[in-house]
Amino acid sequence: ESEPPPVASVFKLVTAFTHPRRIEILRALQAKPLTLGQIAAITKISISAALRHLEKLKARGFAISEGWVFSTKVPSHPLGRALWRLATGSHN
Repeated sequence: ESEPPPVASVFKLVTAFTHPRRIEILRALQAKPLTLGQIAAITKISISAALRHLEKLKARGFAISEGWVFSTKVPSHPLGRALWRLATGSHN
């Protein structure tokens, strides 16, 4: 399987944060792993909306899950790491 073209990779990474709710979710996950229900409660959105946002974050390499427990993940791509630092306010 070939890697996506660089432009496609960049576009995929930057679209992780086209909705401010995803930044809010990522910051909540930075503190500790959370269940889908906890994320929905913290962000005051429906479980289905929380799941949609989490799936986008997972597909772009910013979150992982084990069952229904989600946590943040620092992407391996340099741009992804920079975006993660900006979104979380982290200096790592």
